[in-house]
Amino acid sequence: GSAGAGGTGVDAGPTTKTYPAAIAECIALVNPDPDVCETATGTGQMAVDLVNSAIPLTSPDPETAAFVSFQLDNAFAGKQVLSVTLEITVSNGTNANAPASGAVWEVGPFTLASLSGTEPAKQRSSLVPSQGAVTQLQVVSWTLPNASVTAGQTLYLGVFTTAMDGVDYTATGADAPTLTVQYQ
Repeated sequence: GSAGAGGTGVDAGPTTKTYPAAIAECIALVNPDPDVCETATGTGQMAVDLVNSAIPLTSPDPETAAFVSFQLDNAFAGKQVLSVTLEITVSNGTNANAPASGAVWEVGPFTLASLSGTEPAKQRSSLVPSQGAVTQLQVVSWTLPNASVTAGQTLYLGVFTTAMDGVDYTATGADAPTLTVQYQ
């Protein structure tokens, strides 16, 4: 049979595109401020912790959560999304290990400026539960629902603790959070 005009008859298969985080910050859920959270956790790190004793001048010690956003282009517009994977690397800090990775929620839109004073609201229910215990420098992968991404839109996510002992993630550099979309 013929492959048709200009065709090879070979299916190119799925395409994968990885997006870097546009924003990757942590905040205390009481008196939110990314600078305070990063100073307490370490430069370029995000804390996801139920009781973060490193946050100064707050009593009781506040819960901290990580917020990441991804600006998605139109690469997969009109295509079938096959998988969506969020990857965040556990930092190399001494307190980075934890019994749980935290759960990922879709949250309301935020900017770096809005994180100074406002916790983004959780939307609907948790997208993905905790992935279990995590250790230093582990790349933690959460498979998100395919419907969680829309071409040309920004995806806003929050990682919230699911255990008393929190985890520290890397926010910047080569190990910064990524979102990978596979489509065809």
